[in-house]
Amino acid sequence: MTSSSTSSDTGESVSDPRICIVGAGMSGILMAIKLLEQGIDNFVVFEKSSSVSGTWRQNRYPGVACDVASFTYCYSFEPNPDWSHRFSPGPEIRAYFERVVDKYGVRPFIRFNTEVTEACFVDEQWRVTSSDGQQQFFDIYVAATGPLNNLHYPNIKGLKDFAGTCCHTADWDDNFDYTGKRVGIIGTGSSSVQSIDPLSAKAEHLTIFQRTPQWVMATDNPEYSALAIKLKHRLPVLGKLTRWFYAWIGEQFGLAALKDGFRRKLVFKACYQALNAVRDPELRKKLTPDYLPMCRRMIMSGTFHEAVQRTNVLVETTSIDRITPRAFGWSMVANTNWIYLF
Repeated sequence: MTSSSTSSDTGESVSDPRICIVGAGMSGILMAIKLLEQGIDNFVVFEKSSSVSGTWRQNRYPGVACDVASFTYCYSFEPNPDWSHRFSPGPEIRAYFERVVDKYGVRPFIRFNTEVTEACFVDEQWRVTSSDGQQQFFDIYVAATGPLNNLHYPNIKGLKDFAGTCCHTADWDDNFDYTGKRVGIIGTGSSSVQSIDPLSAKAEHLTIFQRTPQWVMATDNPEYSALAIKLKHRLPVLGKLTRWFYAWIGEQFGLAALKDGFRRKLVFKACYQALNAVRDPELRKKLTPDYLPMCRRMIMSGTFHEAVQRTNVLVETTSIDRITPRAFGWSMVANTNWIYLF
């Protein structure tokens, strides 16, 4: 039910403002839940795809997972004792948001397959135009599109003429079988680092085209046992303590980035230890950044340093001049920053 308020000056009933929410990812879902908790249902959630969960719907590449501990990467009011790992895989996170949307009654307010193509502030209201040609007016406009909703392909000569398979990590071909293929990855960001282990485990050969080496901190990803999950169901305080612990760890990590001290020294030590696990001095040199840890976004992985040393993996640091239509019989894929070649 839409609530109303009364003007103290005129005594007339004033309707609550109409609200537009763009995006049904983590933030858009949360905004809708909080509005409903306040008795406000005069809102619409525009979602350009056919389902919710944003990043976790769009990114389906091999190895996709969150690099934030699962017990903190969920709503505080909706804990999930069923997380399977410390850093749970993407499909599990997506299932969590699908469940939350239904539990809190948000789905009826979502207009799926409807993209906002224009939003203009006119006469103290937002005029919103959607992909179905409709125009609606709203008093409040909430942009919950996130920073990674647009695919980016680099401007490399010959890319459009490539005859093999070419896709983006945020637009993965779920039916593509890379077993026995020659695979190339352009870029060494988080998406690339996560996918190197599963891709190299099945591909005939994997070439990583690296422009800038990254600091990758080795982080184990243990699986929670059936007993641990059962105990968190029976004793919810265990889940709360787990969430508090990882939130505290995140706070310490943030402090390490802000000021010098023992926290920063521990992070530096962990980064250098992970890098020194690479046995080949030439490969280790290729993977060594020319800047200190934490000068860029840190990458967490428990598989990267072992996977990159496999005999079927090559790290290429020279620049890419062009892509030919039949580049060694490879196909091609792109990640959120650069491009993959299969």
